[in-house]
Amino acid sequence: MRRALPRAFSTVALRSAELKLGTPADVPKAVQIAALDASDGSLTIRWHDYDQTSTFSSAWLRELGSVETSEGTSGSSDELLPPHVLRVSFDELRDGSAAARWRWIEMLAEHGTTIVEAVPTTVTRSGDAVAGIGSVVPSPARASEGEVVDGVRYVAELLGPMQPNIYGEIFNVISKGEKAENIAYTSLALGPHMDLPYYESPAGVQLLHCLRFDEQVLGGETYVIDAFAVAEAFRRAEPGAFEVLASVPATFIKDHSDRDYPVLMSYQRPHLAVEPLSRRLTGFFWSPEFEGPLRCEALSPSDVEAYYEAYRRLHAAIDRAPKLKFRLRPGEMLVFNNRRMLHGRDSFSLGDGGGRHLRGGYVNIDELSNRYNLLRRAMTGASSGAAVLGNQDWSRVGISLPPRSTPRSTS
Repeated sequence: MRRALPRAFSTVALRSAELKLGTPADVPKAVQIAALDASDGSLTIRWHDYDQTSTFSSAWLRELGSVETSEGTSGSSDELLPPHVLRVSFDELRDGSAAARWRWIEMLAEHGTTIVEAVPTTVTRSGDAVAGIGSVVPSPARASEGEVVDGVRYVAELLGPMQPNIYGEIFNVISKGEKAENIAYTSLALGPHMDLPYYESPAGVQLLHCLRFDEQVLGGETYVIDAFAVAEAFRRAEPGAFEVLASVPATFIKDHSDRDYPVLMSYQRPHLAVEPLSRRLTGFFWSPEFEGPLRCEALSPSDVEAYYEAYRRLHAAIDRAPKLKFRLRPGEMLVFNNRRMLHGRDSFSLGDGGGRHLRGGYVNIDELSNRYNLLRRAMTGASSGAAVLGNQDWSRVGISLPPRSTPRSTS
């Protein structure tokens, strides 16, 4: 007598989403394959003693079986190139096709940096919809049509909801002199860094909208560095130092109680996060201005010495890395992946009556991953991509699921 396949192989459809009913623990140890059929780009399995077959896409199986430890950031430090940047107009994103938004999100996810041009200070929401792919790219018009919103919020919500943080959902980057609660709110130079490293989930996408940058302002250019490319070159040049910084936890701290929103936050993690089996790089955490002392009781004096020597070497590698540098113009918005790209700023002086004013905000990295995955499948038919998000995901190329058209199990 043939039996029904265990619950682990069953699925249920809920509002177009297919969900598993069981777990791998439900699969009998003795389950056996009775027959295999590889044809028409798929593999069909008939199970011994069970009245059921399962069909899998060959492309999906090959993808799952691939073993690669590089994410496309190879090359020695001498071969590193400045990051790529895509420039796109605000009108393209607001009124353009799904292809226009896909081109922007693809570049942001796979290369880390984009500039949106001619972004207005405020935007009136409208019922604009992206034709062809339904709710895959929802319009930001989720509130009342006709509502006037900040330009930063409008662009951010093309990716997802804004990420709350200690500076507010939207913040202003201007020189405040002695009243500054962050070095960014001074005219001092900012070295290469990531924002909010003391959060368990640091900012994902960062947006910086230039509202004012007068001609008499001297300096103040912005730059970005591909941290993942630097780290991979560093691994090849200094493998021992790389492993030290991937195992010894650094301390990131924000201690500022004398402000309207008092803050005392601390988080420990290594500068470099790696997937333990392949040692593939999955995260990079670097923000010298917010680094505290080592706090690991298990460290020996030699461990501490090795950490600081490795730290100095990585610091030097970052300092000599090629930078993409530019002077933002009013209306331009820099949109970049804070988990992958380090950013910084040259010092500046305002000159005679000059001003420099950027307006910023964040979107969680999971929102970028979600939008990228959905759009990639809708626009290309592919179920996974080549994004280097820096979100500590152990997957080789992000999400890897069977295409919608491929059944995973059939009775």
